[in-house]
Amino acid sequence: MKKTLILISILALLSIAYFGLLKEEEQTSGSISVPDRAFIVDNADLINTITIQSIGYPLVHLNKTEGMWILNGQHRADEHIVQNMVSVLSKMHIHYIPPKSQNDMINRSIANTGMQIKTYDKEGSLLTSFIMAGNTNKEDGTYCINDGAKQAYVMSLPMVEGGLRNYFNHETNALRDKAVFRLDPSNIQSVKIDYPKDRKNSFEINRIKGKYEFEVSVNTPEQEGTVSDRLMKDYLKDFNFLMAEYVSNDNPAQDSVKGKLPFAIIEISDKIQGALKLEFFPSLDIFDKNVNTQSIDNLGQVERYFVQTNWNDFFTVQHRLVSKLLKKPDHFY
Repeated sequence: MKKTLILISILALLSIAYFGLLKEEEQTSGSISVPDRAFIVDNADLINTITIQSIGYPLVHLNKTEGMWILNGQHRADEHIVQNMVSVLSKMHIHYIPPKSQNDMINRSIANTGMQIKTYDKEGSLLTSFIMAGNTNKEDGTYCINDGAKQAYVMSLPMVEGGLRNYFNHETNALRDKAVFRLDPSNIQSVKIDYPKDRKNSFEINRIKGKYEFEVSVNTPEQEGTVSDRLMKDYLKDFNFLMAEYVSNDNPAQDSVKGKLPFAIIEISDKIQGALKLEFFPSLDIFDKNVNTQSIDNLGQVERYFVQTNWNDFFTVQHRLVSKLLKKPDHFY
């Protein structure tokens, strides 16, 4: 009997302590309000437009059109980056409610680094609108607050460590698709490869009424054998796309290449996209005054190129990705 009374007394004390702690937590952390947490899109398929307004930066507008994401109504967006955004917007959850003692710090974070993120459906109806502030000191989540709400929450992704800002905090060029070009090889009418410092290896392929014509730019000793239609056809297939490492329109190297002789010039005539011109400058030639890449046989040290285009984009392209296009005439025999 005495043991029973002791156990009952202990349970009573524990209950009092529990409710005391619960009340204290409510006073410090607040409680979850359904309207305050209505910034999660339950169905990712509904998201058709995402806008991001960061303090001091232009508005980022991403819209899904014909199955692809378009950036600011001009350029194709990087599908991987946008799909990560969509995943966060639909899968993030409340990690915990920050204590009220952090409110001032959270408000400063909103004022200094807050990103206004909005999502819309196909009809243009607003799905969510909230502000994403900074990550927590522990980097275990990110402070987010719904428009007009009083309570901020620490949001995170299930089973993923870290904050959420990196999924949305990108410069405009970083959000762009990294393809220098995408072509349908069947629409290519001609390709001209010019090596201004190595003219003997320059050549041109023309396709006229389904037949291939091969020309060299300067008089060179005749090659043994005949030019292979199959090799020319396979070569044009390699022009289906070229991926860049970076869209480098903000790179100071763009000014450095002006007036310099490119190592290679590729000109493409396409039925749909018209005339494309790309000038290739080995990055080593730009950064080291003692280096001047002359011949296609001298590319052992070249790792990447700066590429200036006639549509005013500037790219950084790895040699391993463009080497399939930089051939010599003897490749086709």
